[in-house]
Amino acid sequence: MPSKAKDLLRIENHILLSLPKLEYEELLPDLEWIELPLNKILYEAGELIHCAYFINTGMASLIAANSEGGSVEIGVIGNEGILEMQVIMGAKRASYRSIVQIPGQALKISRDALTHHFHTQRVLHDQLLRFYQVLHNQISQSVVCNRFHTFEQRLCRWLLVTAEHADKDDFPFTHEFVSLMLGANRATVTETFGNLKKAGLILQRRGLIQILDRRRMETAACECYRANKRDLEELHRLQKPRKSLTPRAYYQSV
Repeated sequence: MPSKAKDLLRIENHILLSLPKLEYEELLPDLEWIELPLNKILYEAGELIHCAYFINTGMASLIAANSEGGSVEIGVIGNEGILEMQVIMGAKRASYRSIVQIPGQALKISRDALTHHFHTQRVLHDQLLRFYQVLHNQISQSVVCNRFHTFEQRLCRWLLVTAEHADKDDFPFTHEFVSLMLGANRATVTETFGNLKKAGLILQRRGLIQILDRRRMETAACECYRANKRDLEELHRLQKPRKSLTPRAYYQSV
C-alpha cells in the first residue's frame, strides 16, 4: 500500500472534499494514507499528540476513563471530521483515549503541518472550526446522556450511530466492547440486548448484530441521538462536500 495519498485512494473525508482546488493541492503532499484496523488505539489520554487523522472511512470513538478502569464513550468521529484537531488550539496532549470502532482508512497529517495549513488556508480554517463546534456539542451532550438517560435509550442511540457510520444495518460487536463504550457491566448489556431482541428491534448472531426496525429504534433512543444528528446534518450542509473522488479526479473536477 502506498504511504502517500495516491490515485488508489478515494477521498471521502468531507472536510477534504469541501476544499477549493488550491488549498487541496497544498494540503495533499502532507497527507499519509493509513489503515485503521478494528480496536486500534490511536491515542491514550495524556499522550503527546504528534499527528491528526482525517477519517476517510470507518469511525473512531473518544473514550473517557477513570483510574479504576471504568470507561464510557463521549464522542465519535467519522468521515465528517478529523481526530485530534485540538492541536490547532495549541493542545499538546490527547484529552481522551481514541480507538477504532469501525475499521477503515484515514489520512494522517503531522501536527506542525496541520497547524500551518490551518493558519494559511481560509476554507480549511473555517471547516475545522465548524467541525470542532459539532464535536464539542457532541461531547457536552454525552454528559447529559450518561447522567439522565436509561441504558436501553443509550444503547439504541449507540447502535444507530454505529450503523450510520458503518453505512449498513449489521456490524461486528461483542458484549465486552459495548460494555467499554457505554460504561455498563456485562450483565446489564446482556439483559438489554435480550430485551431489544424480544421486541424485534435487533437480530444477534455470533459476533454480529443487525438492526431490524430502524424507525422503532429511533423512537426508543434518547433525545441525544436526534440532537447530534441535527448537528451533523447542518455540518454536512455547510461542508458541501463533493462526491467521493481520487486525488487526480478531484483536480479534474474543480
